[in-house]
Amino acid sequence: HGTSQSEDAGLNTDNSLSTWFKKRIGALHGGSALPSGVSVQEVLQQGKEAGITTPVGRTFEAEFDDVFAPDARIVMNHVEVPLSELRANFAARRTAVVGEKLEWGSVFEGGVGGTGGVQQAAKGKEGKEGIEDIEGIVAGSYVLTRSLKFRIRVTHAQSISSVVFSAKVKNSGTGPGDGVDGRRIVELYLTIVDKAAPVRMYPIPSVRPPSR
Repeated sequence: HGTSQSEDAGLNTDNSLSTWFKKRIGALHGGSALPSGVSVQEVLQQGKEAGITTPVGRTFEAEFDDVFAPDARIVMNHVEVPLSELRANFAARRTAVVGEKLEWGSVFEGGVGGTGGVQQAAKGKEGKEGIEDIEGIVAGSYVLTRSLKFRIRVTHAQSISSVVFSAKVKNSGTGPGDGVDGRRIVELYLTIVDKAAPVRMYPIPSVRPPSR
């Protein structure tokens, strides 16, 4: 199931690890916390009309550095890879694209080693409400559908990426992260399966020459 409307509304205020993950990964794929079936272009237009600047306008590099700790451990399709390879993989998925749709499956969060609690409210260094003990795991799946610039006959070709993930998130102390708590992904397991969306090829009707 995709993200429900009630969940979408809560993405702007909920401080949970799963919401943080959805928001950040959504931004890396070209949008920020996109509801199911809503394109990046629609988010940009809505923000423009409302006079709102969203993370969609930030650079990919800034978004990526906000999400991942510099020494994050990455395992992609059961092979450990450097963080730079994951950066290149995500960046490539934004290339030659005219539209994206990000649909979330079930997303769960829990404590490292099976512990129940993952968050504890605390005062930040500047006396602001922050999250001190935020180490936890977020796991689940999503499907990214990209409409590519090149066409097959009259329609844009599409690529579908099915992703299963498990991420360890903690306060790495390496930057501001989302808000004041400095959250970063320090370990990420990804399984990515890419395939082209099926294209329906309709026969071109034959044209008979006019009778004389």
